[in-house]
Amino acid sequence: MTDPDVYIKTAYTGSEHFTAGKYYPVWSKYGMTCRVIDDDGIGRLVIAPGGGACPYLDGKGEWKYVGVTR
Repeated sequence: MTDPDVYIKTAYTGSEHFTAGKYYPVWSKYGMTCRVIDDDGIGRLVIAPGGGACPYLDGKGEWKYVGVTR
């Protein structure tokens, strides 16, 4: 994989799950593949929608567009 081109994060930060409120680099080529960047800087691989709700937040929490990197 190359560098991510779009960053999104969950809108809900009240969850105790490590994904809540974290930034997700998204590889558009794969669409459903996200790498979670946690507070400790350790990347964790998860499968998540490119848009819609975060599965770790029980269908709650919207994905938000943050920006584009080049």
